[in-house]
Amino acid sequence: EADMAIAPLTITSAREKVIDFSKPFMSLGISIMIKKPTKKVPGIFSFTKPLSREIWMCIILSYIGVSVVLFLVSRFSPFEMKIESTSNHANSRERKMVVNDFNLANSLWFVLGAIMQQGGDKSRITTYTRMWEFMNSRKDVFVDSYKEAIRRVRESNGKYAFLMESTQNDYINERKPCDTMKVGRNLDAKGFGVASPSGSPMRVILNLAVLHLKENGDLQKLENKWWFDRSECKDKGDK
Repeated sequence: EADMAIAPLTITSAREKVIDFSKPFMSLGISIMIKKPTKKVPGIFSFTKPLSREIWMCIILSYIGVSVVLFLVSRFSPFEMKIESTSNHANSRERKMVVNDFNLANSLWFVLGAIMQQGGDKSRITTYTRMWEFMNSRKDVFVDSYKEAIRRVRESNGKYAFLMESTQNDYINERKPCDTMKVGRNLDAKGFGVASPSGSPMRVILNLAVLHLKENGDLQKLENKWWFDRSECKDKGDK
């Protein structure tokens, strides 16, 4: 009933089965919106904030405990002992001493180096699955509209994040009261396309038009014009 549909219509495999899409005229993805944190001067111990006090206590106790055990084990292990010769210039006699490199200081340093080089193992559960399980166990995190979600982000004092399309996220972040922000990269990649009936000759014409606008930079200029050039947050230095 229509020759084409120009709208924020995401290109998907299910839709592609019944209609034709042009090449994407705008790229986007699912992104995360959070409340913009209050700027604070970092303190000396700011690096400890990601972990709780209990976890830091466990790390310190484990560090000291493993170092002491390593030191004690090296005292009883014959493989850690070695004989060194020292000469006495006064009487020209050579003395032999049994030494162990794993003294207490070296044990502490060895364990610290081992801790600093540790990394995280890749989870068997994908990130998206873990996110869904967390949200599904807390039904109160779901909302009925973008408006309600943005309100919760602004009023939650940093304790609520919303997953939304990056185009909408970028637009809201450039509007007053300028208290939200996009965090990290997009979680996926997709695009908006112009739809036409399946088998329509308009598809070739639309593809050429979209490519022409991209090559000339017109699409990027339009995005900058409506998203960023008219930002309401420029005066606050939030852009």
